Amino acid sequence: MNERDRIEHLNQVLSRLEQMLDESQETTAERARGVALFIKVVVLLSAVLALSNLYFINDLTQEIRVVIAGMDAMTGHLDRIAARMDTIEGSVAGVGSEVHLMPVVSAQMNDIAGHVDRLTGGVEHMRQHTSNMHDRMASMNLSVAGMAMRFHALNQTIVGMGADVNQMARPLP
Repeated sequence: MNERDRIEHLNQVLSRLEQMLDESQETTAERARGVALFIKVVVLLSAVLALSNLYFINDLTQEIRVVIAGMDAMTGHLDRIAARMDTIEGSVAGVGSEVHLMPVVSAQMNDIAGHVDRLTGGVEHMRQHTSNMHDRMASMNLSVAGMAMRFHALNQTIVGMGADVNQMARPLP
């Protein structure tokens, strides 16, 4: 083999090597684009999930406010019922003192007065439970508001992570 054949052979080997390097660079670039696209999709899905969580927390907060307003209205109704029960109890006591000549009616009136006393106690007990429930609902409302703020902070962190991931996904020059 002479020098010319050797040079020709080396030239062919170098051409194949250059072709293999070009193919390798194309494969690496395709993989980098695929990874960058995957990262962008994951970040976008995380952001959508965080936003949907914020929406549902806001919706839950609104529902809790409606429940608290209903509980307040119910407490007002129970107060009016208790006041009417007091009036009825006074009326029953007045009628009981006037009908002392009729022992059967008097006994029945005393029995009714006892029932009214128990009903009044039951209404007061219900009012206390309603007040406790109102306090618990207010506490839950504060907790939900805190959760909303934490989800907002999480969303901001995810957006920042997305920017960092996009920066890292760029091909190197």
